[in-house]
Amino acid sequence: DKNFIQQIKLNLKLNKISPRRYKVIRSDIFRSLKDRRLGYDYIFANPPYIPLKNKHLVRESVLDFEPQSALFGGEDGLLYIRKFLKDARKYLKKRGKIYLEFDCFQKKELEKLLIELNYRNFKFHKDQFKKWRFSVITIDKGIFLK
Repeated sequence: DKNFIQQIKLNLKLNKISPRRYKVIRSDIFRSLKDRRLGYDYIFANPPYIPLKNKHLVRESVLDFEPQSALFGGEDGLLYIRKFLKDARKYLKKRGKIYLEFDCFQKKELEKLLIELNYRNFKFHKDQFKKWRFSVITIDKGIFLK
């Protein structure tokens, strides 16, 4: 957990992004974010998304060194993604963006979920191996307080 935050900070420094332009917040989904009226420009999310049914496909080295809570997202892998997307727009400014990583086999289900949750402006992108890997979701309206 600490290593993850340190890596984010190192990446920001290596990319010469001024500390005045970002704030790294460690949170279990949105629990640590107190004042959602501030609104964020970007949220980068890499939630646990491996389906439990695919545990046998995960390399032993990964299982030995990564906490399972950081890997598995319920039976279909979308447990935390569902929770995240349910509230994410509440924390973004108008035209704010969500960058969301997912398993390449979840694209169709994720697209259904985005539509069901009234996200309309999203695009899927492939990784360097030509597999669907992340989505960029743009918030069309301002902060959604409900």
